[in-house]
Amino acid sequence: MFSSRPLRPCLPRRVLLLLVCLILGTAVPKATQATAPFTPAPCPIAAPEGTRMDCGVLTVPESRSNFTGTTIRLPVAILRSPNLHKASDPVVFLQGGPGAATLTLAPILVSAYRPILAERDIVLMDQRGTGFAAPRLDCPGISSSSLRSRLQSQLRASDQSETLQWQANQLAQCGRSLRADDIDLRAYNSAESAADYEDLRLALGYGPWNVIGGSYGTHLALSMVRFRPATLRSVVLDSLDPFQANFQVDVFSSYNRTLTLLAAECAAEPACKRAYPDLLGTFDKLYAQLNSSPAQVPVLDPQTGRTTAYLPLSGVTFSNLIFQLFYATEVIPMLPLLIGETAQGNYLPLGSLLGTLLTAQPTQTAGAAEAVGMLTAVQCNEDVTFATRKDFIAARHQHPRARSLSFMLFFNEKILEGCAGFGLNNPDPLENQAVHSDRPILILSGTNDPITPPEYAATGAATLSNSFTITYPRGGHAPSFSSLCLAAAVATFLNTPEQRPDTACIAQEAPRSFLTPSTTSPQRFKRVLSHFSRALPVHFR
Repeated sequence: MFSSRPLRPCLPRRVLLLLVCLILGTAVPKATQATAPFTPAPCPIAAPEGTRMDCGVLTVPESRSNFTGTTIRLPVAILRSPNLHKASDPVVFLQGGPGAATLTLAPILVSAYRPILAERDIVLMDQRGTGFAAPRLDCPGISSSSLRSRLQSQLRASDQSETLQWQANQLAQCGRSLRADDIDLRAYNSAESAADYEDLRLALGYGPWNVIGGSYGTHLALSMVRFRPATLRSVVLDSLDPFQANFQVDVFSSYNRTLTLLAAECAAEPACKRAYPDLLGTFDKLYAQLNSSPAQVPVLDPQTGRTTAYLPLSGVTFSNLIFQLFYATEVIPMLPLLIGETAQGNYLPLGSLLGTLLTAQPTQTAGAAEAVGMLTAVQCNEDVTFATRKDFIAARHQHPRARSLSFMLFFNEKILEGCAGFGLNNPDPLENQAVHSDRPILILSGTNDPITPPEYAATGAATLSNSFTITYPRGGHAPSFSSLCLAAAVATFLNTPEQRPDTACIAQEAPRSFLTPSTTSPQRFKRVLSHFSRALPVHFR
């Protein structure tokens, strides 16, 4: 099958162009002679403590399928392994989002992926439109909003129609402004990004390398698998987002499934069942109660325990907060307690968590914030616009317990208005078709992931004939960031990608038991909050 998507030629570009010139007897235009140059440059971030890091900038065409001579600059950082006998084939890490920065995640990767860095270099590049890339696709007024303001904007369900319309208008205007700046938004997609990484591999002189993708990064990794499989020695997909799924609509089913699973897991633990015998019923009543009469929840300083502010809490806000908290494996054991105690009017556990979330969140650097313009471009180019308004409405009606998600613009049919402003309404049909491959692939998932559930791993594995699937018990989104066992399994797989790695060590880590008032000490509660605070840069932006 021939595709109109960007695909690097199998021959080196200079050789291919020379052959074309000899055949046609014409000169090669200067703009098409250049390969993607990599230039060493100062690092835009500090190297993680105890780690050597080399940096540079890769310059690539904005569009390969509609080449105009316009180029973009992508910053690169290489985390050097301390191993004097390290493997020659490095790992390239693909960040999620889409729209999230990659380089600023370096300290987290050094900590979470110690077993991998002990044997290989880890290559990072801010994807086009993100991080320190130039241009960076921001949407002022949307991307700059803080977590606190996002939570407060969801105060009352009755206010949301007007708020969502305002957000959709702002997003559409952002798209029009980016287009007015001559940015080809059609070129900000996974296929072009996959070609960027192939250019990077060639520029750095690597042979086949290893890819680890997390969240949206798995979708990007599948683009690389589809277009240049021979360049990939092995692939790790953590929290798979397969092409044939549409998480914008599926999210209602996924969140509902995760809530139902949480209640079943709580009922299976005697202490949790005694404390919260009807967790789903409690959640439903609390949702309705808070929407009718929002609570003022104290935000507690994580160090002193003193109240620093009050956050208005509606049912919509609470439900969407729980949805986001499911991402973090570290905090899932706390979720029954947060639901049950909040329903009983005890706001201290929730206030302590909010204090960690809102007051202890690390200060973001300029390159760390999510680029909402890039997020929108990718989703509109290859995901959102496969759905219709009726699809969004039907999904939330079918799963009413998850209906709070419809008050987020990207899970609401009004996102289609934003896509129209970006001029992106006709995605390539290939973006909705499964990727088939026999490359060695390891697929990781968390049982309690609310956005890329284990069912997605099974869907993807069905057409990836040489894949292994590992599901982490009571795990959230991107569980390899939270599990030393999974990180070690990934390192083992990278060494011997034709074999399933041994994961017997998972039994010593998971599942973590639930916290309840009768079984949890203040010290354990603080430990959970401490682990959660370290996970914030990964799951909360």
